[in-house]
Amino acid sequence: MAEKNLLINNRTVTYKGIFKVDELFNIINQLIEERGYRKNEKKTEEKVTPTGRRTYVELRPLKVKTNYVKFMLKIKITLSNITESIKEVQGVKKKFEQGDIEVIFDAWSITDYASRWGMKPLAFFFKAFINKFIYTLPLETGFTGELVSDTDYISEQLRAFFNLYKFQSRDALNPQEKPLESNNQESLTPEPHRELP
Repeated sequence: MAEKNLLINNRTVTYKGIFKVDELFNIINQLIEERGYRKNEKKTEEKVTPTGRRTYVELRPLKVKTNYVKFMLKIKITLSNITESIKEVQGVKKKFEQGDIEVIFDAWSITDYASRWGMKPLAFFFKAFINKFIYTLPLETGFTGELVSDTDYISEQLRAFFNLYKFQSRDALNPQEKPLESNNQESLTPEPHRELP
């Protein structure tokens, strides 16, 4: 019987604005594969509402560390109020989707030490008791640290990806505005230090 340990629960990344759905799923798949996970799509739902499309996708990527330890990420992606729009970015018209995105991450460590100990209940009990209450083996601590690190990496890269879209949407909404440039360089340099008499 496998034991599941929830290490990260409901880490949420949200975004509201313009984006491209195919780029969103491409970056998620790329990040998952980059960290050594095998993609597994659990559920996909799509519903059309008067305010726009609503899409729900649940991914369960799996990473096998040993015969007895596996990592599973549960990634729930909800796209709501999705409408298509055409924006001009840097003088080029591009087709985007506009709406709300919510990505929720759960990270699970799955261990199956019962198989390891040949299904001997007493040995399994002592192993589990020592591991939980007395001393955690360094190998297992490293495994859980790797799982947390993988989840952090994927969520932060996704957050950075959304920030790129915020930058593009700012350009699309205000194409006439240009960044402020300072002609007065003296105002940026600090005054020299003066000694008091």
